[in-house]
Amino acid sequence: MFLERSLSETMTLLEESRVFLARVEAGEEESLTEGRRMGFHAASMRLAARLSEVMCWLLAQKAADSGEMTPEQALSPAFALSNLDVCASAEGEEDESLPERFRGMMRQSRILYERVKRLDEQMRGDPPLALRLPEDLFDA
Repeated sequence: MFLERSLSETMTLLEESRVFLARVEAGEEESLTEGRRMGFHAASMRLAARLSEVMCWLLAQKAADSGEMTPEQALSPAFALSNLDVCASAEGEEDESLPERFRGMMRQSRILYERVKRLDEQMRGDPPLALRLPEDLFDA
């Protein structure tokens, strides 16, 4: 259930950020000066990296839960969270030159990333949590 909610939260945030970024590019959101645009694009890449990392990890865990792969495969380095220094950073979240709505998405994505990172660390413990979890983890 936790993973299903996190997957839904990630999908919602991905869609919200996609729409927002498209509106910024189309000039429908608060205009950005040239100086602000560079910071905005850097923060946008951080947001995309966080959400991509989280989505990949969650989908691997869901595949393991449904039997499409083993728990050991889902915990392989291929599905480990990466870009920790970039994704865990709160940089840009308090930058008042960035749109407030965007800063909120940045905060929400970092909190989501940190939550998944903690679960990943627990699952990679000894013995791996994946081998100790109830079978209905994804049931709604």
